[in-house]
Amino acid sequence: MSDFPLIVEKVAGATSETIAVGILNKKIDFAGGVATLVQGVYIKDENKHADTYLKDVFDVSLRNIEEANIEDGLLEVVASNLKSIDLYAANVATEVEVATLLFYEGACYIQNGSKNLKIIVFDPPKSWEVDFENGSGRVKPGEIYLIATQAFLSVFDVSPFAQKGEIDLVEIIDGLATEINVSQNQSEIA
Repeated sequence: MSDFPLIVEKVAGATSETIAVGILNKKIDFAGGVATLVQGVYIKDENKHADTYLKDVFDVSLRNIEEANIEDGLLEVVASNLKSIDLYAANVATEVEVATLLFYEGACYIQNGSKNLKIIVFDPPKSWEVDFENGSGRVKPGEIYLIATQAFLSVFDVSPFAQKGEIDLVEIIDGLATEINVSQNQSEIA
């Protein structure tokens, strides 16, 4: 079990008819404890149902992970969740990409095969991009995990996350939310 609190902040632009991005943050009860699911989703749909599909993908993820057999291993749980989302995307004929972080008992289980979503880990003053599709590791106090779209990373400076010392996430998020709100491509920013 982790000795430090897990704080999740999220910010995303308003969806357009064809593009929706969002961040899911949900506590999930497992037999042995409570996990925190954080998932970034990027949807591009030329048939103008992106917003509806975003909600559906969140529902598919929650159902899959809540009903998963964790005895198979949590890394397998997040990997098999991607397979279910890919099946959903094929059924509705749209582009869906996800990046998943599942925090449980001091460890983080990661899935990311997306080209539009990146996962960056900050352990001030160091940072690195997660460049593997599935993996896991211990969470250290003070680490910051960022799931961001390519559009977010091309517009916003993420260097404040790598600064040593106290980071005011609320202030950073408030500033980002204001900037995203006036951005012309806000539907692609999360």
